[in-house]
Amino acid sequence: MISMLFLGRLGELALAGGSLAIGSANITGYSILSGLSMGMEPICGQAFEDNIATEAQFYILYSLPDLIHQSILHPLRIYLRTQSITLPLTFCATLSILLHIPINYLLVSVLNLGIKGVALSAVWTNFILVESLIIYVMISGVYKKTWGGISLECLKGWKSLLNLASISLGSSTDYPPTYPLACVIKCSF
Repeated sequence: MISMLFLGRLGELALAGGSLAIGSANITGYSILSGLSMGMEPICGQAFEDNIATEAQFYILYSLPDLIHQSILHPLRIYLRTQSITLPLTFCATLSILLHIPINYLLVSVLNLGIKGVALSAVWTNFILVESLIIYVMISGVYKKTWGGISLECLKGWKSLLNLASISLGSSTDYPPTYPLACVIKCSF
């Protein structure tokens, strides 16, 4: 709050830029570090029990492909929401959730995969969600307003983005040794 007041006194440009930087740092750094730290507290106590740790290992290993789906899903959701396209998001999410039940039943009850089946079911469900959204984007043509196709144009602007990201890297943690790392990254671009 105090930082915002001082940014506001510097002018609209400083306020807008500072707000963007603070928001980016909060999203990419502070919240991730805080969330991971707080999430580890209850987990650490259970990790010493072999049976629980083994089950967790199975689940996490079979969930790994979901990271790819999530890395596509979140930007795709944002892309559609920024264009106020929410009904297809709702429809595709409903479809994937409705399919989640029979997928779980098949993998857990019919194929007897246990916890691996539950993890794979979540992977398949998110795959269906991502694929249905991509199909919607392609069929509806909403991408035509914002994307002209693959070109060298997509390589422009990365230097300034990486400069901003490197500053955010150093400022998004309370660990001072990362500051020189951010400066090295920034200076290399």
